[in-house]
Amino acid sequence: MTTIRYLIVLLTFCACGDFYDPNELGKTQILGIRSVPPIVRPGHSAELSVLIVDSQGTIALTSENVTWNVTNSPPLIKQALGTITTINDDGSAVYQAPDNIGTAQDPSIATIIEVSITLPNDLTLTALKTILFAPVDDNENPVITRLVIGDTDIDMPSLKIENPVELSKHENTPLEAFVDDHIPQQIDAFLDTLPEALCPMKHAPDFAWYTNVGSIDFFRTPMPMFIPPDPETIAERDNNNRPSTQGHLYLVYRVVYCNLFSSLTWTEIPITLHE
Repeated sequence: MTTIRYLIVLLTFCACGDFYDPNELGKTQILGIRSVPPIVRPGHSAELSVLIVDSQGTIALTSENVTWNVTNSPPLIKQALGTITTINDDGSAVYQAPDNIGTAQDPSIATIIEVSITLPNDLTLTALKTILFAPVDDNENPVITRLVIGDTDIDMPSLKIENPVELSKHENTPLEAFVDDHIPQQIDAFLDTLPEALCPMKHAPDFAWYTNVGSIDFFRTPMPMFIPPDPETIAERDNNNRPSTQGHLYLVYRVVYCNLFSSLTWTEIPITLHE
């Protein structure tokens, strides 16, 4: 288990880096990297995608401005740790895990995926994603099953809601989300084989709300609140030729396992402010 112990020290920050504060959404930020599935069986593949936003909303990505790489392996790992086989037109990618990993003495090995995004203003952002290899047949990311935004109830939302939700320009709006963690028994059984020192906590769900119009109060609590922009902010957006009453809400939901890797999902919701 020497390799696993080394990796947990190395990768803890990669898996569990704290969420950005909502006030930082005025600048470009990578809010999440998603792997489908979150745990990759040796010899199998995973689809990778990234959510990047700025003060105007979601940034559309292409294969020309996104680079995916498998980072250099820690020195204790001798095998190759997989490759990026495809970068799609929308900037997503396919990762292929090697098939010669995993033994009875060392049942799982992790690697790190790096994504770099170059924007038209020459700004480049880089983020890391920990990928765990494990002999599990089926595992899934969490699923956001329902959103309640003020008086609007959205059942079974996808990663992107198409129809704008109307919010008050003058009153705060409560936000609520319902999530199915989709934690299969296979993953629980696998994690139970790891020593307590290597897996101090099995699951740590967490979420964060963001917006590029107004602000979010209590953004990581069970009772977050959308705060509409003040009149001066609306006037400033108008003067900069940016829509003052249109924008997005973003919900990022993550489950961290053993301080080592995470499964993640998100949804983006267009909003319109009204009198």
